[in-house]
Amino acid sequence: MDINKLANMIGIIAIIAVVKYILDLISQNTDTNVISNEGLEILEDPDKKIELRKAVDEYHQTGDWSKTELNSII
Repeated sequence: MDINKLANMIGIIAIIAVVKYILDLISQNTDTNVISNEGLEILEDPDKKIELRKAVDEYHQTGDWSKTELNSII
Protein backbone atom coordinates (compact mmCIF):
# COMPACT_ATOMS: atom_id res chain seq x y z
CA MET A 1 0.00 0.00 0.00
CA ASP A 2 1.46 3.34 -0.88
CA ILE A 3 1.71 6.30 1.47
CA ASN A 4 -0.96 8.40 -0.32
CA LYS A 5 -3.65 5.75 0.15
CA LEU A 6 -2.72 5.39 3.81
CA ALA A 7 -2.85 9.17 4.32
CA ASN A 8 -6.25 9.34 2.59
CA MET A 9 -7.65 6.57 4.81
CA ILE A 10 -6.36 8.29 7.96
CA GLY A 11 -7.89 11.57 6.79
CA ILE A 12 -11.26 9.98 6.09
CA ILE A 13 -11.25 8.24 9.48
CA ALA A 14 -10.38 11.55 11.17
CA ILE A 15 -13.22 13.37 9.39
CA ILE A 16 -15.70 10.65 10.38
CA ALA A 17 -14.50 10.84 13.99
CA VAL A 18 -14.93 14.63 14.08
CA VAL A 19 -18.43 14.46 12.58
CA LYS A 20 -19.44 11.75 15.08
CA TYR A 21 -18.03 13.83 17.96
CA ILE A 22 -20.00 16.90 16.85
CA LEU A 23 -23.22 14.91 16.47
CA ASP A 24 -22.74 13.43 19.94
CA LEU A 25 -22.25 16.92 21.39
CA ILE A 26 -25.41 18.17 19.73
CA SER A 27 -27.48 15.24 20.93
CA GLN A 28 -26.23 15.57 24.54
CA ASN A 29 -27.03 19.27 24.79
CA THR A 30 -30.48 19.00 23.29
CA ASP A 31 -33.25 18.69 25.84
CA THR A 32 -36.84 19.24 24.84
CA ASN A 33 -39.53 19.53 27.47
CA VAL A 34 -42.92 18.96 25.93
CA ILE A 35 -44.76 19.79 29.14
CA SER A 36 -43.80 21.94 32.12
CA ASN A 37 -43.31 20.63 35.64
CA GLU A 38 -46.50 22.42 36.69
CA GLY A 39 -48.38 20.68 33.90
CA LEU A 40 -47.05 17.33 35.06
CA GLU A 41 -48.20 18.06 38.61
CA ILE A 42 -51.71 18.81 37.34
CA LEU A 43 -51.83 15.61 35.28
CA GLU A 44 -50.60 13.54 38.22
CA ASP A 45 -53.37 14.87 40.51
CA PRO A 46 -56.56 12.89 39.74
CA ASP A 47 -58.91 15.71 40.84
CA LYS A 48 -57.13 18.39 38.82
CA LYS A 49 -56.94 16.06 35.83
CA ILE A 50 -60.75 15.74 35.88
CA GLU A 51 -61.14 19.52 36.19
CA LEU A 52 -58.77 20.03 33.28
CA ARG A 53 -60.70 17.54 31.14
CA LYS A 54 -63.94 19.43 31.93
CA ALA A 55 -62.31 22.74 30.95
CA VAL A 56 -61.09 21.28 27.66
CA ASP A 57 -64.52 19.81 26.95
CA GLU A 58 -66.09 23.20 27.69
CA TYR A 59 -63.62 24.84 25.31
CA HIS A 60 -64.58 22.35 22.60
CA GLN A 61 -68.22 23.32 23.05
CA THR A 62 -67.73 27.11 23.22
CA GLY A 63 -64.49 27.65 21.31
CA ASP A 64 -63.44 30.27 23.87
CA TRP A 65 -60.84 29.62 26.57
CA SER A 66 -62.07 32.60 28.59
CA LYS A 67 -65.35 30.76 29.20
CA THR A 68 -63.53 27.87 30.89
CA GLU A 69 -62.25 27.47 34.47
CA LEU A 70 -58.71 26.91 33.21
CA ASN A 71 -57.09 29.65 35.31
CA SER A 72 -58.49 28.25 38.55
CA ILE A 73 -57.03 24.81 37.72
CA ILE A 74 -53.57 26.13 36.99
